[in-house]
Amino acid sequence: MTWIVEAKSWRSNVPKEKVLALRSIVDDTGADRGFLISEKGFQSGAWEAAQKTNVELVKFSDLKDRTKKIVQLEMLQAYEHRADLLVERYFSHSKPVRIKYGLRGDPHNFENRLFSGQLFIGMIFGVIERAKNNEYPMSVKSLLAIRAGEDVVENYFELANWLNANLNMFDEMLLHAENAMILAGDFRPHVVDRSDPSAIALYQEYQRARRVAYTLVGKNLFSVD
Repeated sequence: MTWIVEAKSWRSNVPKEKVLALRSIVDDTGADRGFLISEKGFQSGAWEAAQKTNVELVKFSDLKDRTKKIVQLEMLQAYEHRADLLVERYFSHSKPVRIKYGLRGDPHNFENRLFSGQLFIGMIFGVIERAKNNEYPMSVKSLLAIRAGEDVVENYFELANWLNANLNMFDEMLLHAENAMILAGDFRPHVVDRSDPSAIALYQEYQRARRVAYTLVGKNLFSVD
């Protein structure tokens, strides 16, 4: 992620021309965002030139809060992508294989909730969605016996620790299960043909729909004391 920041300590409002110049620099360098900072303010033409672009006009006092929110959102999207990759690995194995190697219990059997990959996936996506809405403090107490991290997170940094702990746990469980599958001759994952653009497009659409469905489920998967 690349940002270009230009600061103007002027006694007058920054004009349109400075916005257009920064837009050109951002485009030429391929930066993700540009920030033009002025405590005094900006002319009306400058605001118009920045509309619907990746250049933002901010005051010094606003920059810290704005950039913090942007960075946190970018990181949450990275966690979402990491979860997508783990979910792809999980569902590449057939249901009987997932059950056999302890990756899938009965999600409707609440008397025996050692671990269910489906419930876990819903929980992860639900937590990420709540974090995007800044719903802190947040209960993240899992309904599953196998769990990682604290039961409540107070802020983004505690949430990041919780996500790392749980995604690492899921990754390790998949690795151990897949090693056992290989040794037993049961390792026959279904994989998407990455050389076929149409197959990739269809799978990505399916992946997005699946994430939405699990996010809705995951918002209700936390016990309340």
